[in-house]
Amino acid sequence: MVEHLKDDLALQLFALKQRLIRDLDRKPIGGLAAHLDCSVDWSRESVLPSQAGELLDRSQFANTITGRCQPLHRHDPMLATRF
Repeated sequence: MVEHLKDDLALQLFALKQRLIRDLDRKPIGGLAAHLDCSVDWSRESVLPSQAGELLDRSQFANTITGRCQPLHRHDPMLATRF
């Protein structure tokens, strides 16, 4: 599972939302949050799971609107310029 988590941002967000992990790859997740205008308070661990859920929902909604119904991957060329 660790290998899959490394590059799959949606899987990282889901795992944090479900409290299966305690932390995630902050740089690309922070870039995604900034791109989607969604704040993430890294200093409050107690709210990170709910924030991860909100960010996951927003990213999936954005993918649906743009017609990109593919996994959100940190090496995605469409996202690379935003991180």
